[in-house]
Parts: sequence; C-alpha cells; structure tokens
Amino acid sequence: MAAGTGLPDHGQVFMSLADRDKVQGLELARLLVDLGFTLAATVGTAGYLRAHGVVVDTLVGKVGLATWAWTPCR
Repeated sequence: MAAGTGLPDHGQVFMSLADRDKVQGLELARLLVDLGFTLAATVGTAGYLRAHGVVVDTLVGKVGLATWAWTPCR
C-alpha cells in the first residue's frame, strides 16, 4: 500500500449489514472465513450469516443497546 503498511491476513472482521446488503455480504463473509478470518457481527447480521452456514464467533450490540456487549457465542 502507498503508506507502506500491508493489509492484515488474519484476525477478526466486524460485519453489520443492512437488509438490502445481506446477499452480497454473505458472499464476502464466506470469502473472509475461507481466508482464515473470524467474524464478529450484530445480532441481525449474525442470524442471517448463521442461517446460511457461516460461523460468527462474536455477537456485537448496536450502538445504543446497552444490554449487548462483546459476547463469545459458541
């Protein structure tokens, strides 16, 4: 990259998708998992991804929902 830093090749990626973007997001999520990344997602996005066979390791609450925090779900 121009700044001299490379992109990560492992780690966790956060996903929060609007309903209109979930189909394309599903393809991206599968690619990221295939590349070795783990996923964190909001409850709605995680439910969609899991319903389509994608493992989501961490649920993340939306801003303003104080009842949710980083919660491992296995």
